[in-house]
Amino acid sequence: MNTHTTLDFFHHHLTTLEKLILGIPDERMAEQFPGLPNHPAWIVPHLCLGMQFGLAMLGREGFCPEDWQAIAGMGSTPTTNRAEYPHSVAALEHYRKGHDLLTMAVKSASPADFTATNPIAPARSFFPTVGHGILYVTTLHDAHHQAQLSAWKRAAGLAKS
Repeated sequence: MNTHTTLDFFHHHLTTLEKLILGIPDERMAEQFPGLPNHPAWIVPHLCLGMQFGLAMLGREGFCPEDWQAIAGMGSTPTTNRAEYPHSVAALEHYRKGHDLLTMAVKSASPADFTATNPIAPARSFFPTVGHGILYVTTLHDAHHQAQLSAWKRAAGLAKS
């Protein structure tokens, strides 16, 4: 696994998310539109939990508040109740923190760390090795949800069509 290239993509996701969140009034972050259930108030904590998953695969501590798993973890259902989610500024700060922590963890990992069996058994069928999981979290996961966020902004009238 080429960690330099992977982390270049990961850094691009940080700057893209910051640009996408910019200009969204906090009170609108939990709005849902037809066909777009994943709103910004859910997406940002969800992405943080993805980075926390990457950290866990590398044996590192988590950084997300415990209640985020219930509101934005895998299998959660986004709601329009804005009060259930963290303020956009706090969520973005957690995203930046997770980004820094995972970047440092990936940089300090050895090649053997990436070829090791994924220590998180329930995820092993999709991510058999740590490298599979880290590659997904640092390249595909953010891109997938940022595309949803881009579509959400257009539906909300906050971006060009």
